[in-house]
Amino acid sequence: MIRPDSGRESAREAWRARKVHVMVSQELPRLAPRLHEDHPFYLSSVAGVSWGPRFCADYNAEIERLLERHGTPDWAPGQRRIAAGECLGLLANLQIHDFSGFEPEAAALCQRVLDEWSWAAREDAVLAYEPRREIVLIAREVTSIAQVWFDLVDLRELEYMQHYELPGSLAGIRGASG
Repeated sequence: MIRPDSGRESAREAWRARKVHVMVSQELPRLAPRLHEDHPFYLSSVAGVSWGPRFCADYNAEIERLLERHGTPDWAPGQRRIAAGECLGLLANLQIHDFSGFEPEAAALCQRVLDEWSWAAREDAVLAYEPRREIVLIAREVTSIAQVWFDLVDLRELEYMQHYELPGSLAGIRGASG
């Protein structure tokens, strides 16, 4: 719960509820990865309010203090993040054909992320689902620049988690387990 008068108390409440974010006072892009690269929690915005900058500074300082005291909790989304080096292996072993087995809100988020980058690839994306981490992996081969673009969608928190652009191709992966 956001309490404009107390970023520190709001941070402690968020920690107890396991709903911690990195708070920012500027607007965030509508559809962009939200897991901060150097932090285990998603970005969240309180843009457009006069108390935002002070609240964010107090909130984030308290979260850092809690991290120093307790370490990164196992419930933090960053603990479930798939590393870039794991992506191809997961594609080879955990492919899915579509998002039809997911809850409607999760399927819609996955479809939005899939559609966002569809212009970059000539072939259909390859999809995988890692059930232990509850993450969908969307991979597109961008042959014009010899890269594979990977997007991670967190179904537990319904967030666009991460985007990787790595050298390589999907040769030998496409349809490997499907």
